[in-house]
Amino acid sequence: MPLAPQHHPQILGVGRSIAMLLISLLWATLLGFWADVPAQGIVLLTLEAWCLNQVLRLLAGPAQSSPLDVLFITGLVVYTLQTLILRSLPPWTDTFPDSVLYDLHANALLRHWGGESVDAATFRLKGLMNQGIATWLPGDSLSYGEVLGSSRYLYQWLVAQIYVFTDGSRTTVLFTNLPLLAGMAGGVYLLADALFGHRRVAWLAAGLVMLDSNFALWGSILLREALLMLLVVLALLGGVRLLRRMGPMCPSIVLSLITLSLLALIRFNAVASFLLAAGIALAAARRHLTVRRALAGLAAIILLVLAAVRGLPEPSLNGTRSLPLHIMAE
Repeated sequence: MPLAPQHHPQILGVGRSIAMLLISLLWATLLGFWADVPAQGIVLLTLEAWCLNQVLRLLAGPAQSSPLDVLFITGLVVYTLQTLILRSLPPWTDTFPDSVLYDLHANALLRHWGGESVDAATFRLKGLMNQGIATWLPGDSLSYGEVLGSSRYLYQWLVAQIYVFTDGSRTTVLFTNLPLLAGMAGGVYLLADALFGHRRVAWLAAGLVMLDSNFALWGSILLREALLMLLVVLALLGGVRLLRRMGPMCPSIVLSLITLSLLALIRFNAVASFLLAAGIALAAARRHLTVRRALAGLAAIILLVLAAVRGLPEPSLNGTRSLPLHIMAE
């Protein structure tokens, strides 16, 4: 018995989702053989690529899903080739201070989670060193911001989580940047389409992003730039859709909220986050919302941003020391 016509798009969507999962698995497996990525890393890279593609498909319209899939697959291939080439060049072996610092902080978190004492000077824990504390003990009830010396510690925390899952595979952490860069190309396509309303311009913008080797350069190093670039593009996409009243307002507000909070935890300071939150609230007010609802939305956004910037304290382990909570300068 033939299926009803309305069921065809759903079946097609499920088929494309399964196809993207298989393509992501193939990409991660080949990368694992080529660059010595452990089995856990292959699983992680597969899930990351597939989940990011599904998020982009949720943000796209029906007519944009197919171009996004093509761009995402092309971005994975292009950025993987560029990254492998850059890793084989002598300049890539130079030491990047920020990359070394992120790796040290991630290993410090990993040791602390394992119940070990962590030397502040060895792992450059600026927060403890500024307080005159030489060792981070397992029982200390301190927030990560107080220990690391910055409230923007989300990337170091993510790297530490990957180390836990992959037994400390630094190569896996580096290659997690590739799906982020491929997603950034898809995000640029959606952003250009929202700004100019012309598919050829959107294709051109995404193509130029993939051809620019600067993105692959920063993505081939243990740095947070790839994640930042993706979040910035998605934040701009949410803002543009709100201001231009494109589609339902709630998805754009949610997208802006999530990216705004993540950016606050990675790099952007509280002032920039507050301005973005105010802009979102004003855009929402233009959609004929009541003043009370607009103010309530603004208050909720500000509270979320401040919570993200301040950082959540580490759960108390009945430690012997505790410092007063405060936002620490980067």
